[in-house]
Amino acid sequence: MNRTAVSNDPRELMAEHLDVLRDYAKRVVVSSDVLAVSEEEDKNQRMGEYLAIGESFDLTYSEMVGQIFKGLHKAQKGCGCPTCRSRASRLEQP
Repeated sequence: MNRTAVSNDPRELMAEHLDVLRDYAKRVVVSSDVLAVSEEEDKNQRMGEYLAIGESFDLTYSEMVGQIFKGLHKAQKGCGCPTCRSRASRLEQP
């Protein structure tokens, strides 16, 4: 999933990093996948740049990490046990 940055604009670059970091997080957290060595290196490089750009916009670490994991709890299915099913049904209720 190594992608080359296509912009020098910090906002666009941060958005690009956020998209890729969300994809990695979804694969690891929701699907329990393991990243390949090259993907892990890409993730680390992107995360460093993402955090540096975010700091330049006066974002906190919590805000930046929160953006990466935003919405993943909805996608997470759990293991299927009664506790996970109950938790999922509570999250789906309006």
